Amino acid sequence: GTRAAQHDCDVNNVIIFSGKVGINNTNGANRLQGVHTWNLAGSNGGTGILLHSGAGRVQQCYLDYAPLVIRSDAAAAAVVQGNLFLGTSTIVLEARKWRAKLRALVITGNIFHSWGKANRTFLLDETHGSFDSVTDTVVENNEVTAIVGAAKKLGTRATLSTQMFPGTQSTAIDFSPALIFGSKVGIAEESVRCTMHAPAWATAVSSWVNTPSNVVNVWLAAPVPLTLPSGANIVCTVDQSTRSANAH
Repeated sequence: GTRAAQHDCDVNNVIIFSGKVGINNTNGANRLQGVHTWNLAGSNGGTGILLHSGAGRVQQCYLDYAPLVIRSDAAAAAVVQGNLFLGTSTIVLEARKWRAKLRALVITGNIFHSWGKANRTFLLDETHGSFDSVTDTVVENNEVTAIVGAAKKLGTRATLSTQMFPGTQSTAIDFSPALIFGSKVGIAEESVRCTMHAPAWATAVSSWVNTPSNVVNVWLAAPVPLTLPSGANIVCTVDQSTRSANAH
């Protein structure tokens, strides 16, 4: 493997063959681009790329059956973009202290292409710590192949819908299967957006989260009319990350 300990390094267009850890990056100013980690598989204890301090840039890399591990005790300040995760490779977010506050992590535009047995796109490792909150973090627009399936695709943002039948006035949507972090981090309540869709009928919609939780509760100002046999469709979008600034 390779250890990128110096700052301002640019590792470009290389193949890492063999080794338990493909690249151990210890400095957040480094960029790894076009790296193919072809080392010991994750199922045998290998790691493709380790962001030792939780920071750095991993772009257009190819992780071949070995995971990308982002080790963080606070601010991550990492960008993971445009990479291919083949087979059982995945992204592991590893907490290194209790009640760690993850910040400034961007993971987007990656492809998870599994062969054989599929795995979840993201895994949380809280063996040596735990994640308490998430701020200024974006994990979305990552795509999976059919064998991975929608059930194993995770993010910090998600959109779900549910049907409300005639006569009902409230419902609850559990986002846990779609979100990376559990109810301990929960949903940023200010991020919740819910809309109702029904033919020729409208009413006010309110929503709230019993924090910390990954469940959104929805209440209609009036029950769904019995004259609507198909009921009403509720669509909610949420984000687990809070924002330190108003600008997106």
